[in-house]
Amino acid sequence: MMGKHVNYLWQEQLANQHQRWGLNAQAQEQLGTVTFVDLRDDLTTVEAGVAFASIEGSKAVLELIAPAAGTVVQVHTELFDQPELVNSPERDQNWFLEIK
Repeated sequence: MMGKHVNYLWQEQLANQHQRWGLNAQAQEQLGTVTFVDLRDDLTTVEAGVAFASIEGSKAVLELIAPAAGTVVQVHTELFDQPELVNSPERDQNWFLEIK
């Protein structure tokens, strides 16, 4: 079963006025060990309330909903080959997108 969640994201305001989004501890607990991240590397914009990624873990699959609209500045492409980085407690490891 896939759940849709916007409140499972942390949002960090960066010094350059961009935002970075990642998976919070509550979502990590519900997912278990992340085994797959479905996130397009050519994503250029996100719309508030619209899914931008889905994540498969040992306990569940989550579809992540954008908490805000914006232009994608960077996609964390390391997650494609290393989806387990999402389970890291470190924000510099478990983020998905940087937007402005």
